Amino acid sequence: MTGHRQRPDRAPSLARPAPSAARQSAVVPARQRAAAATGGTAPAVFNAANEVAVAAFVAGQLPFTGIAELVGRTLAAVSAREPGSLDEVLAADAETRVIASRLAPGLAL
Repeated sequence: MTGHRQRPDRAPSLARPAPSAARQSAVVPARQRAAAATGGTAPAVFNAANEVAVAAFVAGQLPFTGIAELVGRTLAAVSAREPGSLDEVLAADAETRVIASRLAPGLAL
């Protein structure tokens, strides 16, 4: 198409729509698989973050799309490690719940 020029006022938008609820809900299982593959305390950390996020959603303190956001922020804030005992796994779980609970209000409705 030689000589064809697109008018700037008709150019396609490069803006991306916000992710749908279905896409957002797919993020959590992907992070769950990543935590399982990482091993160590990562699955316990993921589970604790997810439970805090879902509880906040059920209580009306977090939008549905906030679940994946809170889980992601919590996973970024807590380092997984190789536990030497069950007590260390339980400690990682407790630490994660505290951190997730502190992060949740920043994502409130």
